[in-house]
Amino acid sequence: MTKLYLILYSQKNEVVASSLFAAGSGFSCKSLSKLQNSMSLFKTAMHDKNQESTSYKTFNGTVETMIDTDPLWFILENVDVGDATDEQSNGAVISQVLANAGFETRMILLEAFNFALPQRRTRLFILAVNKNRATAELANSPSEILDMAVTELLPICKTAPLPVDAFLDDDTSDRVVNEQQRRQQVRTSKNRRTETEETDELDLDASLKGGKWKDMHMQLAVSRGLTWPLELPTGLTENPWFATLPAREQEIIAFVQKKNDERIALNQSPYRFADLYHSANRTPVSDAGVVPTVLPSGTVWDFTRSRLLTGHEQMGLQGIQMEFAHEISNNQAQDLAGNAFPATVVAALQMAMLCAMQFPSAMEDVAMDQVESLLNMILG
Repeated sequence: MTKLYLILYSQKNEVVASSLFAAGSGFSCKSLSKLQNSMSLFKTAMHDKNQESTSYKTFNGTVETMIDTDPLWFILENVDVGDATDEQSNGAVISQVLANAGFETRMILLEAFNFALPQRRTRLFILAVNKNRATAELANSPSEILDMAVTELLPICKTAPLPVDAFLDDDTSDRVVNEQQRRQQVRTSKNRRTETEETDELDLDASLKGGKWKDMHMQLAVSRGLTWPLELPTGLTENPWFATLPAREQEIIAFVQKKNDERIALNQSPYRFADLYHSANRTPVSDAGVVPTVLPSGTVWDFTRSRLLTGHEQMGLQGIQMEFAHEISNNQAQDLAGNAFPATVVAALQMAMLCAMQFPSAMEDVAMDQVESLLNMILG
């Protein structure tokens, strides 16, 4: 959670008041997404105060934190939880809880692609203004602030994404080479284990139609009119990156390559990226202009560069610079990337909210100091 405090000083430079100006947080999406079969469980958990539900615990904890710290405004992020105007949606539940806690809110779905990031990432953002503090500290109402921020100011911040390659390291860079070598060492170590120990590649698709991944791949090949076993793409068998992949992921690349061959024959652009983490029958793919949604466990294969994207590159695709890259591992960077807010989207929301707020003339100097502090945090 990010926080910025407004501290008021007396003429003797003694702190006389300290209050939270702004905050930002995410919370568990396990049973919140409208795409989840279990989405109804969140409403039940909220009603029953079910401490076993991670979605209940993290949302309830977030709301309690906002009540305790009493910020002037804050931003929350999650997956699409449904329209707040639909009384049956989780969005309506969340909106009502925040309203009861004293916050005016607006919910908006935003795509990272519209804020300079070539990534297919859609997330719900909840903007909230503290009604009591706004009445005491601001010259315009929470509704006026939120409406202006969402409808007038935020659209100004939208911009086309940069090319994907602008976010990727050179294939011969130390970071890329070191990650390939690390993966090779891990694969070599796994190959030395006994056959009974090598079960990690058999579990991912175990609950899907077709049973284990090998059976599912065979059925998928038959349904697509492909010969079985699949032939691995020409030129990849000697690829050092490809050699580090488990057999399941290698076959997913083969499936996507077959699809690319069909697209090329039809004069269509081939897919450039595929997230190998998912099963073969629902592999996220994308063209050269955008990368599939960056996820904590994502293993994104670049067909142009014939390698995986590194965790640090995926952080970059979230708009996050890695000045401290040497301090964290590739896997840590990948997990951070999958859980992080898209930085440019959050920056746009913060600037829209700040620009929408009107401060009484008596507070202008103090307000400008806190706004300047927050902008310095946003812009680095």
